[in-house]
Amino acid sequence: MAKRLNQNKPNPLLAQIEPHIRRLWKARLTDKEILAELRKHIDSDEYGIGLTKFKAIRKQLRLCRTHQQGLTPDDIREVMVEMRIIYPDAGVREMIGLLFHEHGLAVSRSVMSSYFLTYEAHLLSKRKANHLQCRRFWAAGVNDIWAVDQHDKWLRFGLALHTGIKPFSGHILWVKKNIMPEIAWSQLRQRFSPGFESLLDSGVDAGWYDPDNTLQLMVFRWLFIPWLQVELNNYHDHINNSRKRHNRKKVLPHGIPELIYTCAEDYGALDFKVMVSPAAIDHIRQVYIDPKHVIFDLIPPTLSTFLYRCYHQLGCPSCKGIPAILTGIETEEHETVDELQLLPGLQDLHETEGYMEAAHIRALDQIANDEPEPINAAPSLLVA
Repeated sequence: MAKRLNQNKPNPLLAQIEPHIRRLWKARLTDKEILAELRKHIDSDEYGIGLTKFKAIRKQLRLCRTHQQGLTPDDIREVMVEMRIIYPDAGVREMIGLLFHEHGLAVSRSVMSSYFLTYEAHLLSKRKANHLQCRRFWAAGVNDIWAVDQHDKWLRFGLALHTGIKPFSGHILWVKKNIMPEIAWSQLRQRFSPGFESLLDSGVDAGWYDPDNTLQLMVFRWLFIPWLQVELNNYHDHINNSRKRHNRKKVLPHGIPELIYTCAEDYGALDFKVMVSPAAIDHIRQVYIDPKHVIFDLIPPTLSTFLYRCYHQLGCPSCKGIPAILTGIETEEHETVDELQLLPGLQDLHETEGYMEAAHIRALDQIANDEPEPINAAPSLLVA
């Protein structure tokens, strides 16, 4: 008897479908939903893939569901304590998403609720609801409107943030009348900012960071800004791949912002994106942008090299210990010069006692104190 041929089509190469699987996995879709989206990116005339094979591939990539991981409140205790430093005000739903996107942990709502009741019961009573007046926002489609705004609440630390959002899908473009960015900043301050502001405030109060000290400001920029950008990128990725709460008054599509943005047609929407060739963008950059301009330097290059050497001498510690790194770099012994050479064409200042800085101010105060009291020769005024 002749051997029967397999009627099923061969599976696509893993290298071709893995990026799509991981992207859709971050959106927390079911296996069937991922499989339906995955079939849009493979040649169905040549390849095929079924649900059973997809589950095997997912297991091979170590992408495990909540039941398969089987985590308990005690299992997540250590990582929760670490994350609550940065996200002290995040609730049950928010922490489930953060654990999934930042640590790959799939935790059920019941387990997370049990954790809060066990370890953070005192915080549940502090939760307050913010009641906002509802307004319906409308846009024609994806890329119809880009809303751009800046965030100046951290200027006291020498930091300024910038963001761009597509209001139609809620997709955050970057986190570096515009109601959508204002809502995004409000959510950022509620979810993301408290832990970082606490870290910055504690550093200022402890004296290891003074925004008015130029050297400390340069060290802070070199160390903190790249780390903060990584954390903002993680926040941006988490929000774009998280399904928002259902709002029956919302007229725009409901769903995951990343999928609404990339697959507008699946939501009955239009994409108004205008494609620009990479060659044209490269030409504009060459004409108008000087990559060596000082504006692109976080700090002066010579100081950056010196700080890198100091950081390397400290053993390249994790940025979680930023206070220790700042104080370690600051307390390192440096060679100092007691006497500076006079610049050509200039003269020394007069060496008069009480001439410079605060001493000069105190000398003026002493002169004012030595002046006699003014004599008032006018007659006294009596009020009956």
